[in-house]
Amino acid sequence: MNELVSHIEFLLHSHLCVIVPHFGGFVLNCIPARKIGLASFAPPEYELLFNQELTHNDGLLTESFMRMHDISFEEANLLIKKQVDELKISLSSGESLFFGDLGSFRINDEGHYVFTPNKFIRPEYFGLSQVSLKPIIEMQPSAPSGRKGTRSKQPTIRHISIASAIATVIAAIIFLITSFDKNIPTSQSANILSESVLFMNNSAKTFGEPVSQPVSRNQNSTSSLSNTKPHTTESSADQESTSQVKPETKYYIVLGVYELRSGAEFTEQTLRAEGFSEVYWLERPGRIDLYTAVFTDRREAENYLKTLHKEYPNHSDAWIMKRTH
Repeated sequence: MNELVSHIEFLLHSHLCVIVPHFGGFVLNCIPARKIGLASFAPPEYELLFNQELTHNDGLLTESFMRMHDISFEEANLLIKKQVDELKISLSSGESLFFGDLGSFRINDEGHYVFTPNKFIRPEYFGLSQVSLKPIIEMQPSAPSGRKGTRSKQPTIRHISIASAIATVIAAIIFLITSFDKNIPTSQSANILSESVLFMNNSAKTFGEPVSQPVSRNQNSTSSLSNTKPHTTESSADQESTSQVKPETKYYIVLGVYELRSGAEFTEQTLRAEGFSEVYWLERPGRIDLYTAVFTDRREAENYLKTLHKEYPNHSDAWIMKRTH
């Protein structure tokens, strides 16, 4: 009987059905690869079944015996029949009979063979296990290499040099215009003062005494600067307050990441049908993230994710995405 089991195991590695004459047939039912949840995939599997109605000799098992023992077709059939008879005698005792690694047999009250199969793995699928896609929690730009950094600095330095040169030229022009404006009023005021002194009475002529003048241009410029100081202070304060604003970190409970809008829309409908009343989109270049909640505290996000995994086992691949805005 052990030889019979070995032949059946060997033939099932390359055939989907092996018939044992006058006993029954072993059939493999293929289960293709399937998707579990949103991002998990199970490998192909085979389910081993036994059909007692398949007793017609198709010659497959007989040919295997012929090659092994180098005997004729009739001799191989006689050898198979002998081992099948021994198998039936063992089953008639009413105890379970182990059929190698394939499983075990027993006879029920109606006289039918009841086969309990073991897990059967064909060689082409050996070692395959369930696979889950792990999403990227936080995307960060890679640090540029030293050579790229050197190249990027050269245009920056060139722009700074050009801007500095332009600023210097503009400052020089403003300085010249300002100096020219100052010289003109000074010469005019001198002429006016000299003419006023000439036409005054002799008793009022006092060249040694200072002549009262209106507020000079220098005083006006000082007052104008004083008026502009508060404005400069306010702008600098606004800039400091703006620079001191810290970015806010948020934690998103993501249920899936998609590249096409059609896939995101289909998944959103599926999630709402499963009981998710809140499903939101986070669109970024080249990807769409579907999330159901967002938190500012990481511990609260982790507690929410644990509850989600417990209530929705099919979404065990849901994850936390950290983003800083």
